[in-house]
Amino acid sequence: MEKLLFLNVFFQSIVLAGKKKLSSRMFVDLFTLLKFKWKNEFIVKYLYSLERIRPLINYKVMFISGKKYKIPVLMPISKSYAVAVR
Repeated sequence: MEKLLFLNVFFQSIVLAGKKKLSSRMFVDLFTLLKFKWKNEFIVKYLYSLERIRPLINYKVMFISGKKYKIPVLMPISKSYAVAVR
């Protein structure tokens, strides 16, 4: 069930980013290539690789007494998957 939820979040982030036709064509081609390479486990392998490359933290710039400081902040899951896909 978790894997289907990740796929749902992933596709929603792609559609919200715009360029629906190009993104859908790109991922259809990607999944067909993965299907031929790994047969039954292509979705599991894809989600595993996406999980490994997604960033966990983001740096927020804050001004404190006239100086810039980068403070690490946890990135939301949907945003981290969108960054991983790019």
